[in-house]
Amino acid sequence: MSQTQHYVANRNAATASSGQAPAHLEDLRRAVMTSAVDVVAKHGLDGLTMREVARRSGVPNTAPVRMFRSREGLMAAVAEEGFLTLFATIDGAVATVPANDSRGRVEATAVAWTAFASTHTAQYRMMMASHPLSAGPGSGLLRSALLVFGRLVRFVEQGQAAGKFRTWPAQEQALVLWSTLHGLSLLLIDGQLEAL
Repeated sequence: MSQTQHYVANRNAATASSGQAPAHLEDLRRAVMTSAVDVVAKHGLDGLTMREVARRSGVPNTAPVRMFRSREGLMAAVAEEGFLTLFATIDGAVATVPANDSRGRVEATAVAWTAFASTHTAQYRMMMASHPLSAGPGSGLLRSALLVFGRLVRFVEQGQAAGKFRTWPAQEQALVLWSTLHGLSLLLIDGQLEAL
């Protein structure tokens, strides 16, 4: 079982054992999350309000608050799902790259990351917003973001073992890689590279 499958299975088991989210409630939750992404796509992060999400998803004004407690909780749920999708996207991109080709794996990761950001622009902005990423250590959002970060660390460690990457700490190199990919993604989705 992959890390993602294990994480999703644990999350689903926790939801089932707590008696939460029967199928129709999960459909409503999905509709609210989709509407949140739509609102951010149209109005930006500053335009995201629980009232507008409720209006757009066709639920009572109190429903998004009951489901997610706050705007930040809603953003965190959308961001968590985004990081899990990004993780799966990276996994798919490197699946065809030989395990001993660490540079090829990093290149495939870069292409997958920027393509994800370009095709999921509003969700990507929600993933990288400062409030959700500052969630506590037990949060699903932090765990899903760490899955992606851990994959970057692993690729750096594989490159170091092959003598192709510098020997300074793998986590620091992964952070530089994360920052570079994030910056490049923002330049792409904001159309700045075309101007340059």
